[in-house]
Amino acid sequence: MNGLSSTQIDKRPFKGKGADEWLARLNRDYRKIVSEMEALSEQSRGVAGNAWYVYLHHRRSTDQRFLMWRSFGVKHIHLAWVRIQPMLDRMSTAQRDWYVEMNVRVKLLNAKEVATRKAMRMALDLVDEE
Repeated sequence: MNGLSSTQIDKRPFKGKGADEWLARLNRDYRKIVSEMEALSEQSRGVAGNAWYVYLHHRRSTDQRFLMWRSFGVKHIHLAWVRIQPMLDRMSTAQRDWYVEMNVRVKLLNAKEVATRKAMRMALDLVDEE
């Protein structure tokens, strides 16, 4: 038989590297992502002179966590990045670069959170089937 045959299978026993292990790894990854989100939020609050900061929101119904922009001094005013961008032109290059870099990190962490949470649901479904 050649190496491409569909009838050829690996007869070695499966060694438990299945859904349980995958779910455990995803849980560790998720905790790390949330920790990074918390750190980024704290970092954004600690820079003097900033008009906005990154807030870590927790949606309890889905357990989703995501970062969003908020205005200092005004309670619960959330800002979309498109509303912040035009005001960046009035800032120094260093400030503008800081906000742009911070927003890139916000978008990346939010995407990682969504992808990891979806993968966790898939792994949990597999664990429940066993």
